[in-house]
Amino acid sequence: MFEEEKPFLQALPLRSFAYFTQETRTVQDDGTIQVHDCYYAALPARLHTKVMVRIYDYEIEILDPQTLTVLRRHPKGTRKGMVVMEEKDRIFNPSRQTCYLLAQAAAIGPLTGKLCRQLFEGEGRQGHRRMQGIVALARKHCAAHIEQVARIALERGLSSSRIIRRLVEDLDKRTNPEKFPDDLTQEHSLIRSPQDYALFFETHAAGRGRQPHTHS
Repeated sequence: MFEEEKPFLQALPLRSFAYFTQETRTVQDDGTIQVHDCYYAALPARLHTKVMVRIYDYEIEILDPQTLTVLRRHPKGTRKGMVVMEEKDRIFNPSRQTCYLLAQAAAIGPLTGKLCRQLFEGEGRQGHRRMQGIVALARKHCAAHIEQVARIALERGLSSSRIIRRLVEDLDKRTNPEKFPDDLTQEHSLIRSPQDYALFFETHAAGRGRQPHTHS
């Protein structure tokens, strides 16, 4: 029987069977899907449609749920918020959400509006999440402070909504210290100055560190 079957046998695969979990995702307005706090380009899948996702140890596959055709394959993201996409995947034509976010930013002030326009022009719809983070600042912070930070961001080329939020929060604390009581001790004999930590980082983290000399 083996001699009869031998002509039909194929070589064994080089790798063992790869296990995966399978989930369903919706393609977002910017052409990506979200998997475990990371974002992956899903084009040519149509926007706002469902796709099947197979999550392996080191990569993900995006499949058409009807034909099971693999549409895209990406290495898994390594940090929270990571975006895995190529430049050709960016969508630059404005959507209804784009117009809404730009209008909200302009309502805060002209500098905030300009900052969000620059984000969209540079990143396309993928910049929506950063624009949302900036616009959302108006819920807790005054427009004047957001405008001040927007000016700094435009001058220095800052685009991270997290950094912009921290700058606005810091400005609020310095302007209204009574609203932000500081429960942490900033000065103590056991606490080194910020300059000491900066010098340590520049000396050691950059790979130029030397072992300190000891004295008897």
